[in-house]
Amino acid sequence: MRNNNLLYLCRMKTLKSILWLICMLSILSASAQETTKTRVFRGFSGGMLLHTGYIWGEQTASPYQISGVPLGIGGSIRIHLWNHFRIGGEGYVTTLHSNISSEKEHLQKGSYVRFGCGGILADYIQQWDKIWLYVGGTIGGGAKRSLFIEQGNQNDWEAEMTTYFNKTPYFYFAPYIGADFCITEKVHLSIKLDYSLLLHQKTLVNPTGLRLYLGFMFCH
Repeated sequence: MRNNNLLYLCRMKTLKSILWLICMLSILSASAQETTKTRVFRGFSGGMLLHTGYIWGEQTASPYQISGVPLGIGGSIRIHLWNHFRIGGEGYVTTLHSNISSEKEHLQKGSYVRFGCGGILADYIQQWDKIWLYVGGTIGGGAKRSLFIEQGNQNDWEAEMTTYFNKTPYFYFAPYIGADFCITEKVHLSIKLDYSLLLHQKTLVNPTGLRLYLGFMFCH
């Protein structure tokens, strides 16, 4: 019970920090809008990114505790407004396979936990000659799919004796920071770090964790 209370307090502090970040972004973007004399629309950018990280947590009503290093791919697109404010959308698929799970000794090959999600984003960006730094957040929804195979062989057509499958929809918020390194005016190498908080029925649902993104963005 004490550990649960400590975990709850930590999550509340994290949410308070996120709300403070949103307020600061709003103030900065409003200030940028008031002071700039340039046109509103400043172009757009988009591209694909690979990502990895570390996720952990309890699977509700499941005999397995999940932790490990996932792999995923997705992309984003942003519309640049004024000099420092961008809005857009993104979507990703993240998969943690059984062969890199903490429970791999009990699960057959083919087991996985997979997150498919997408949402709208907004961020504040500061541009220099060859480096763009930005901070923002994404809010959206998706689904978590879990497939656990205790016995069997994925290479045959025999019925598996013990298999668990679950699909759980969720809403999430992911604050992030990142940097673009301008290879050319229109091609950027992008690096981003986010922390995904999965929100479902007013409670935090795990797995959740830190993810690192790497890919190319194309600007116009």
